[in-house]
Amino acid sequence: MGAPLQLSSEVNMHVLTKTLVSIHNQFGYSSIQYFDWFLDDCLASFGRKITNPPPESCIPVLFELGKQYAEMVIEADPFSDLLGLVYMELGSEYGKKRMGQFFTPDAVSTMCAEMTAPYSLTEPDRLHTLLEPASGAGSMLLVYVRVWLSRFHRVDNLGVYAVDLDSLCARMTALQLLSNCLVHPYDLGEIVVYQGNALADPDCWCRIVLATLPAHFERSDERVSAITPQLAKAQIDRVSTSEDQLGLFA
Repeated sequence: MGAPLQLSSEVNMHVLTKTLVSIHNQFGYSSIQYFDWFLDDCLASFGRKITNPPPESCIPVLFELGKQYAEMVIEADPFSDLLGLVYMELGSEYGKKRMGQFFTPDAVSTMCAEMTAPYSLTEPDRLHTLLEPASGAGSMLLVYVRVWLSRFHRVDNLGVYAVDLDSLCARMTALQLLSNCLVHPYDLGEIVVYQGNALADPDCWCRIVLATLPAHFERSDERVSAITPQLAKAQIDRVSTSEDQLGLFA
């Protein structure tokens, strides 16, 4: 049995939230719009192309937001959910709820992860898979990774797969997973995030992130068909194509 899970440390998320609130309507753009650009800007540092670039006048603000987020990730325990709390505070501040969202509280996510994560592995070096069909900001995934880490002291044998209908949520999930792997000394075996309806045809999904440890390239067909059968062949091809990978594990 692994060591008991330690709850994430207290992190001052109010700095990022206050900044976003303070720039509401600056240059005519809402805090949510700045948050949207912030996610794209951070993901661009991992190699994802920006399809909706912000105005040049907003770039210094986005740089400051990115700096504040990086400091939050460094300060927090590995795989803590930071952006979900910031996003929910923004929604509360302006009385807006996108798609009726209310993210899972950390205590509930922890309980679910503690109950479902295994205590032993018959094949410890095989890539084990975790799929979240409605990821939100990635809270359930992040907590599960923390539990996995506390029990096995590694996460390179865990592949994390996420889908969410909301593009903002899908990008929050992707950024939180990638940034934790970058800042903390733990590399997930694979990170795959899609924006789309988990109940609809996967061919209609839009890929946000695909990042795989080189050690798992040859094993792609072993787990993909069990996760999203309709995407198996296409995903195997993508995983095997190095230029389609993000720069995280280069």
